[in-house]
This record gives sequence, C-alpha cells and structure tokens, in this order.
Amino acid sequence: MESSISKATIERKRARKALQHRKPYFCGNYRGYYNKRKNPATNDDSRLALFKRDWFEERNILDIGCNSGDLTIAIARKFRPKTTLGIDIDSVLIRKANEGIKQDAETKDFENIKFETEDWMAETVVGQKFDTICLFSVSKWIHLYHGDEGIKRCFRKIYESLNDNGIFLFEPQEYKSYKKYKKISEITLENYNNIKFRPEHFHKYLMDELGFRIFQKLGRSESSTEGKNICVPNESDMCVRASGK
Repeated sequence: MESSISKATIERKRARKALQHRKPYFCGNYRGYYNKRKNPATNDDSRLALFKRDWFEERNILDIGCNSGDLTIAIARKFRPKTTLGIDIDSVLIRKANEGIKQDAETKDFENIKFETEDWMAETVVGQKFDTICLFSVSKWIHLYHGDEGIKRCFRKIYESLNDNGIFLFEPQEYKSYKKYKKISEITLENYNNIKFRPEHFHKYLMDELGFRIFQKLGRSESSTEGKNICVPNESDMCVRASGK
C-alpha cells in the first residue's frame, strides 16, 4: 500500500510540474473551442441534440473541463437541472463562463449555475455527490499529463462522486489524436510512450472494474437498471453505446 501511495504522489507531482510549464491552450483549454462544435443550421453545439432530458432535468450536474461554459449553459437552459457546476483548470475560461451567465437572458438570474477554477485531478476538488457527470473531450489531456494510472484515478473519482443511479456522460478522444500533442512536455512524452491503457480499453475498465452500467442508446429508449450508468457519445458517429450487463 505504501508503494502505491508513493507512486500516486510522485505521479501527481510530476503532472503538476508539467502543467506549470505547459504551453498556452495545451490542456485542451482552447479559446473558441465551441465554434467547431456548432451545428450550422441551429448555431447550437451539435451534441446538444443527442442529449436526453432525463439525463439532466432536476438533477445535480457536474461538467468537468467545461472550457468557456457554452455547452454547460446550453444544457442548463434547455433541460433545467437542479444545480449545475462547471469546472476547468483555466481561470480565464472560467471568468468567461461566468460572464456568459450574466449575458444570457435565460440564465443570468439563475442561482443554480456556477463555474469554478478547479483541477479535477487534485485530491481536494469538489467533494460532493452528483446525479450526472460530464467529461467531454477531456480524457486525452488527463491521460497525457497523468498517464494510465491518472486516467484510471479520474474514472474512479467520477464513479465515487456519482449518486446511486447516477449517469456518466463521456466523450473520449481517439488514441490517434494523442500523437499530435505528445511533445508538449517531457512528462507528456514519457506518459505517451508508456500508454498501455488505450481509449478502446476504457469501456471494459468502466464496466468490469468500476461497475458502471450502460442503459441507453440514442434513438431507442430502454429501461433503466439499478446502479450507476454511463452514456458514451462517440465523436465519429455520435451515438450512445448499447446496454451492458
């Protein structure tokens, strides 16, 4: 146990050092990120049309890596969660997200939408339970900065932060997209070269090791089962995987 704790502590220190020396925008915290996700016909984030009201309405929501909060605010406006918390490592983007609340005519008076500058991978972050947790296009950056054990720790923390029958909405990035960013720092390059737990392995880990259940598929309504649930919009075809066990 001591060795595993020591290893985790070392990994966190190395990741923090890499983050301190990162180039601008190289945690996925791009300015104008949401522009490329918009549906030209509606000017909304294209993912919004895939979401089910039951995933959000009257639920406590956490959006990890929310960027400037455009999608988070759109979810709150359309589905009316009980509470909505968006967190991001970039304070500039969080400031923009909070400005977005004030500027949005439908959400500026909402007291249940908050944005905070937080690093999800820090031990003390959040410490509360949620009904739905979103992780959209963030896993690559966690994986590169924290390695295989770090991304697993991220998933465990999400599972532990969900209430019973909670939902994990997860949009992973393909492994081939990692290569472009592997040389951000010595740490990310080393982690990239040592990756054995690839995105195609995430599903099995989430289901078999952590105990998530996938309960819904886009375009078809299925009965919910007991336990915590995961819905996975895939970037290539934007669908939610079918039921698990």
